[in-house]
Amino acid sequence: MADVSLNESDEVTIADAAGVNKLTVMLDGSIVNLPHIAYMNQTLKMYQSAFEVNSATSSENSLILFRNPAGSGKTVSIEAIYALLTNTVGSQIIYRWYSQPTVTSVGTSQAKTSMYFGGGAPASSINIYTLPTISANGTRVGSGLAIGGTSGGQVYHREYNGTVILAPGQDILLTGQGDGTNRNSCVTFHWSEV
Repeated sequence: MADVSLNESDEVTIADAAGVNKLTVMLDGSIVNLPHIAYMNQTLKMYQSAFEVNSATSSENSLILFRNPAGSGKTVSIEAIYALLTNTVGSQIIYRWYSQPTVTSVGTSQAKTSMYFGGGAPASSINIYTLPTISANGTRVGSGLAIGGTSGGQVYHREYNGTVILAPGQDILLTGQGDGTNRNSCVTFHWSEV
């Protein structure tokens, strides 16, 4: 590519092959970099799934199976996981997530939504299931505590911004262990696919 002559009064924007702005050098010399999540959404590759799920017993319950199917041809980046316990103020649940659980039955399929509203985004290749049957949890990757209630609750919130990657054929399991029975959670997963 040939050099481009610029005046000091020009702002410079660098775009990718699709024309999506990636980096801007401002008049004062500062650099503005498009955040990862905004970039993934602009390139039609950002998705979410949101639903409620019940942790029925006070032991560790398998709540959600997040699956990048073998043969999907997609690499998946987990952007964020949010889980909110909706029971009585003060009730608690420990959320744990694992890689590569041993799955006996996948459970109930959940809907997925593109975060690019207005159409044009390809369908997600990911499968998300609630209440799977698991014979072995796999390797624990993370955990956190949420305190419930319709007021005064705390959200289990982890932002990964693309640092957790799932190749095709990989699964993540989210479990919940409450301080009592029937602990209801509102859960949202955000991810991108390339």
